[in-house]
Amino acid sequence: MNILIVAGEKSGDLQAAYLIEALSGILSDAEFWGIGGTSMRNAGVDTLIDISEIAVMGFLDVVLNYRKINSAFDKIVREIKKRKPIGAILVDYPGFNLKLARKLKESGISVGYYISPQVWAWGVRRVRKMKRYVDRMVCILPFEKEFYAKFGMKVDYVGHPFFDHVKPDMSEEKFREMTGINGKFIVMMPGSRVKEVKRHYTVMMEVLSILRLKYKDLCAVIPITETVKDYYKAKKIPDYVVPIEGMTYSAMSYAEAGLIASGSAVMEASMSILPSVVIYRVDPLSWFLGSLLIKTPYFAISNLIAGKEILPEFIQKIDRFKIAGHMDKLLEHGDFYNETQRNLLKVKEQLGPSGAEIRAAKIFANLFTS
Repeated sequence: MNILIVAGEKSGDLQAAYLIEALSGILSDAEFWGIGGTSMRNAGVDTLIDISEIAVMGFLDVVLNYRKINSAFDKIVREIKKRKPIGAILVDYPGFNLKLARKLKESGISVGYYISPQVWAWGVRRVRKMKRYVDRMVCILPFEKEFYAKFGMKVDYVGHPFFDHVKPDMSEEKFREMTGINGKFIVMMPGSRVKEVKRHYTVMMEVLSILRLKYKDLCAVIPITETVKDYYKAKKIPDYVVPIEGMTYSAMSYAEAGLIASGSAVMEASMSILPSVVIYRVDPLSWFLGSLLIKTPYFAISNLIAGKEILPEFIQKIDRFKIAGHMDKLLEHGDFYNETQRNLLKVKEQLGPSGAEIRAAKIFANLFTS
């Protein structure tokens, strides 16, 4: 009994690992294989291709890495024919996974999709294709169930796995002891890929410099992942900026505010009830093409769930002084800060209750064994 599972980037790798651990408790004889990263390998997945080989960001990246991505696709298709899995779980990564879903259905293999691609933002036309090739869509955002149901897809909303997993792993006293931070600090998260960090790190440092004109002892913490460690090693980081490995959720729990690149880190900050400012920048071509397709009023998931801008967004047009102004309002701990926290609590409540991956695992187990 083997199950194919495919994730194409870091956040999907983490979510897939949570799901696999839950699914292993239900289908104890199942073996998992596919595309993933460190989290999935630690959960026991035979990763034939690492996400670092196929992770892309923006249209230009897809074009430049087309041959590599296509080679990975062909390899997985060959393995499907050899291993004949009882089912497949596709995790986000739509360009690759929707193409793979068609191949799987042609081979008579049940297809489950976990963590919806953001087709509700940019690709409604793709939903009809998904309906043909995906047997079950399992969503982690509350508004997605209604979206897919109106197209006649079999869809479930299970809640967000971060509801259980985003919590501090140590006391504030221990965290400060390990980092050497005594006073106020913010969390800066420029991204989990080198290209993201290159586009966001400098402007975040400029915002921090502006804030330090008023808050003389303000420090910043930057959680660093394995994928960007070498980039930071080559940087001369000032002593008021503390790089950390691990401890991310502790940092988010004890920080005054966050300056976060749009993505899964925004959801992590929201689950930590950390008032934040969200920024994001892509290459000009990807921005131009994306602006033609994207139909949602906000980029940050927390704002989409809330139905209003509860976290200020600066997308593509990055004004460091305006960003610093919003961060200053958060650091003052006044009405703006309190209102942001109340709104984040409401968002978190919508993403519960506990046990999202258990509910998802039961759905997939039933799909593959019934």
